[in-house]
Amino acid sequence: MRVKSVLTKVLGLCASVVICGWELGHEGARPKLVVTVRRKAGTRGRCGKCGVVAPWFDNGGGRRRWRHIDIGFATSELVAEAPRVSCPEHGPTVVEFSWARHDS
Repeated sequence: MRVKSVLTKVLGLCASVVICGWELGHEGARPKLVVTVRRKAGTRGRCGKCGVVAPWFDNGGGRRRWRHIDIGFATSELVAEAPRVSCPEHGPTVVEFSWARHDS
């Protein structure tokens, strides 16, 4: 199996997420696995608060990091671009991610 396939299963990522790269480094007492992900091309943006499909607003100002589950001996972190959508109810808000709650 390829490393990306194993990481997708171990991290519990859904089919609309693509792993772009990964890096295992040492920070502090435990190793740290940093996985760079992106959404599949062509997926519609949904409001992070209510989940309604909304038009794109802007790129959101760069990458964000989320702490994820520990994998055996290492802590893990997901890194992804976080664009914003223009929700009719909530206004400009960050898109919905399957691995994170809104405002996390």
